[in-house]
Formats: sequence, C-alpha cells, structure tokens
Amino acid sequence: AFRMKFIGLLIAFSVLGALLTYVLVISIRRPISDIVKFFRALAEGRADAVLDYERKDELLQICDSARPLLIKSGFDLNDARRAADESLRIKVGLDCVSTPVRIADNEGRIIYANKALLSDVREMENSLRAYIPDFSADRLIGNDVGIFYKEGREEALARLRTLSETRRTEMQIGDRTYLVTTNPIVNDRNVRLGTIGEWRDRTAEIVTENELGAIVGAAAEGNFSKRVQTDGKSGFFLKLANDLNRLLQNSEAALRDIATV
Repeated sequence: AFRMKFIGLLIAFSVLGALLTYVLVISIRRPISDIVKFFRALAEGRADAVLDYERKDELLQICDSARPLLIKSGFDLNDARRAADESLRIKVGLDCVSTPVRIADNEGRIIYANKALLSDVREMENSLRAYIPDFSADRLIGNDVGIFYKEGREEALARLRTLSETRRTEMQIGDRTYLVTTNPIVNDRNVRLGTIGEWRDRTAEIVTENELGAIVGAAAEGNFSKRVQTDGKSGFFLKLANDLNRLLQNSEAALRDIATV
C-alpha cells in the first residue's frame, strides 16, 4: 500500500511539475514573442511597433531600454520620409525642366538624368555610336560622364572629382554642340556629394552666328543680295533673321535707287 501511495505521489508531482514547467515556458515565450515582433516591426520601419510598458515581469527592463530606441526610430523614420518627399519634389521638378540636366556622384558616375537629357541622347544615339560603339541611351544611368568625351576621358573625370566651383565648357557631343555648365553639389556640412551638369544646346546658335557673320561680311563689302535662311528657325533667331532680311532688302533697294539717280 505504501508503495502504491509513493508511486501515486510521484506521478502527481511529475504531472504538477510538467504543468508548472508548461506554464513557466508559456509565461516566458509569450513575452519573448512580443519582443521579437516589436523589433521585427522596428527593423521594417513600421509605425505600428508597440510594447506593453505596463507589464510587471522580468522583461520590463527590455521594454524600458527599447523605449528610447522606439522614439529615435520614429524621428528617423519621419526624417527619412521628409527627405524622400523633398528628393521626389526635386526629381519631378527637374524632369519638367526643358534644359538637359544630369547628376553624378563623386566618382563621376551618372545617377540621374532628366527627361530632356534622355530625349536628346536618344536622338543622338547613332551619332554617339560613331565614337562610342556600344552606347545605349537606356544604359546612360550608371555610366560615367567621361563617355561623352571623344578624348581625354580620364583627365575629364579627374577634373570632375576635384571640381570646387562653376565650370563652363563648350563640347561637341554627338552631332551637337553644347555649353556644359557643371557645379559641385555640397551639403550643409560642407561634404561634397557629387556634381550637377546643365547642357545648353548651342548648335542652332552657332549655325546662325556663322550664317549672320557671312551675310554681314558680304554686306560690308557692298553685297546686299544675300538673305538669312528662315527655315528651321524659331523664336529670337526667326525674328532676327526676318529683321535682318528686311534691312538687307531695304538697303539693296535704296542703293539701287541711288544708282539709278
């Protein structure tokens, strides 16, 4: 009888021990699971990361130590969102600009090109392949700025890496001539982040300048019969061409009248 009682007590204590162990494991695993979910949400940048700071168990210290981390993460997340919104506004603004613009990092690698520049490069793709055989406008982002230089590529990249002030260069890119204005990008801590380049197409200007120079030179020698071609011109250049043609026509008529007299 004593042996049976001893076995019964042993079984009862074993069951009780197993039950207490189960309760203890549950009481530990559940808070740990909450902590794991909290840090996972924090790592994912989610705003719904919460902890029970009213708990009375041993994990209260973890909750207290995580509180400043949660606060800092909230501030960092807000700053990141604000910076992302500002960057998006700048990108959308540059995409709406009609002047071609590109941004490169400190090594000269192109990290952004606005729609105007990509459009120009696509139109010049065939002429660019004349000296860049494998050139593709779709792979422009990620290439370095030096690809546009027919010669002196490494020297151009070296100058770009040390650029500290505005630099203007007239360049032949593809079948066009651009006035390239490059500026360094420096943040408020005076840390250099890269460069921004603005391309102004001077092809039509140069053609008009040469054409006007030839016509004005001929007029200076008494030949008023030449005229400025208006085809393909618009805006200021079209008005200039029409005004100059009218001046040449009036001068020619006046000289003809004088000759007749």
